[in-house]
Amino acid sequence: MNIDHGEQNPLSGYIGAVVVLVVSVAISLNKKANYIFIDFTLFQKLLLMLLFTLIAMLVAEFFGRKSYIKIGVVKLRPSVIPPNISYLLRSAFFRWLSLTFMFFIMWYCVKNHYYFTKEPFQLTRKFFDYVFLAYLILGYPYIVFTLHKKWGIFYEYNDYGILLMIAFKSTVNFIFQKNNHQYLARLKNRRIKKVFLVYLVNFFFGTLMIQFLLEEFRGFDKSLHQILADNFSTLSFFKQYHTWYLVFYYELFVIDVSIAIIGYFVASRWLDNRTRNVETTMSGWIAAIMCYPPMNTGFTNQFINYNSPATYNLITNEIALMIIMALILICFTIYVWATLVLGFRFSNLTNRGIITRGPYSVVRHPAYISKNLAWWLDNTFVLSNLWTSIALVVWNLIYILRGFTEERNLSQDPNYREYCETVKWRFIPKVF
Repeated sequence: MNIDHGEQNPLSGYIGAVVVLVVSVAISLNKKANYIFIDFTLFQKLLLMLLFTLIAMLVAEFFGRKSYIKIGVVKLRPSVIPPNISYLLRSAFFRWLSLTFMFFIMWYCVKNHYYFTKEPFQLTRKFFDYVFLAYLILGYPYIVFTLHKKWGIFYEYNDYGILLMIAFKSTVNFIFQKNNHQYLARLKNRRIKKVFLVYLVNFFFGTLMIQFLLEEFRGFDKSLHQILADNFSTLSFFKQYHTWYLVFYYELFVIDVSIAIIGYFVASRWLDNRTRNVETTMSGWIAAIMCYPPMNTGFTNQFINYNSPATYNLITNEIALMIIMALILICFTIYVWATLVLGFRFSNLTNRGIITRGPYSVVRHPAYISKNLAWWLDNTFVLSNLWTSIALVVWNLIYILRGFTEERNLSQDPNYREYCETVKWRFIPKVF
């Protein structure tokens, strides 16, 4: 496969997973606050975990890319002499100002909108406080340094700061020069729409991932301490196999959402993971947001809820349940593996580079098939009721629709079309 500038280094995701695992266990074992009342100290620890994970992933990416350059997997973009330093300083300032305005809007929304004032978003609000402050301090020197070292027409053509400046200037001119519709036409430019859609994607999914991190860590922390109370005996393992299952289950998703958060909020010329195109169709957006709060809890589940009380457990044998739980963990391990391979390029509704390694070398949507299979294993009770079975099938169809809409968007990239020729199966090898 001819990849334009190389694939994402999968080592960065794996290293990130190890750091999350080690730090999350350390946080739980050294917890000082009561589980029910999560205090500010725990927030800081989780944010530090994300910071340590990011640093480890950046180091792994740096050394990984160097090795890939040597063997020709990654191709460097041609170096270009940047403009003089006075121009860079001025240009960087206005770019920083435009990006700061967008960050301010997101920060203000998270701090003041009633939806984000709820308890599950405590970590989200704290996250935006720290990230916004860090950007105010470090954003400008970072932009200056990046422009000096990574100057190029390709980068400038798609630079978020430049496109936002054009959008803001065109908006002001259109407001004060009502008869001049050329400014309105500029706002409809494909690249400008892409930037605003990128921020919408990152804001919607990023805030959810941070919320999920707190929820998944709470589940992991509670389950781990239940195990510790039983002193790790062999007998306790068989007595508490369900609690052990929850320890591994929640830790898998602590790893998953931690890498996802980094993927949503870290995009750079240095990583070559800037968004190449964004899903623009209504069907693509609906298929994605139906699977996440508040849509899946406030709307979707009202019509296709498979957790009906009119069901009963079909499998009650302890050995059979242990086998099923092991299979569920295998499915979710594949699901998380898909996230780790994406690493810095993880995102919904966007193309940030085509990945062909790991589970993506077998099927094109490994995360979707593994998650949906895990649902059937985890909810065998649905088979006791026709309507709950139909509801779960409908959920499967939603994820199939997500797969098709994503492929429609990704197929704009010739690398993805070439990838589809190599990996022919979407969900199940040799079947579909």
